[in-house]
Amino acid sequence: MSDFTLSPADSFSLLTEAYLSFLNEEKRPVKLNPVYGPAHQFEPAAGGGKLTTVKRGEFYDPVLQTSQFLRTHGRMPDEIWIGAGGVSPQDYLATLGALIESRKNANDQMSDIVLRQGKFTADRYVAEDSPRLWGWVIFPEGFHAPKIIELARLQAWTLKPAMLQK
Repeated sequence: MSDFTLSPADSFSLLTEAYLSFLNEEKRPVKLNPVYGPAHQFEPAAGGGKLTTVKRGEFYDPVLQTSQFLRTHGRMPDEIWIGAGGVSPQDYLATLGALIESRKNANDQMSDIVLRQGKFTADRYVAEDSPRLWGWVIFPEGFHAPKIIELARLQAWTLKPAMLQK
């Protein structure tokens, strides 16, 4: 289809549902559930070690909980808990994509899951925070809203590529 685009948040939702469907051995089509980006920037737990691998069986509950969160809140979670540790949405998405890509490899079905490091780059299209951004005549002098810029960066998960009109 040439008239169809997905945002990173759409991909996050679709891959979560596709992997859950695969784990549950369901033969139903996966439907797109459009969602917003996370509400807060991921902050790793202080003093906690970074997860690098998990047992395959430990990954089912986080995928199920993420699916339920998406349907309940209409947005991506800020953090995905796997056992006692949390991972960022981009690390979860990168790991999920790698799992789906490798699921046809029979030798890989019983191995531990290596958590991938994702890199979210769509937020680079959001302006850097600066008091100059608020220099429009509609804002009072000295107005500054760094939390709005932070939220705009998080909602960059919902950006879709522009479509060329023919």
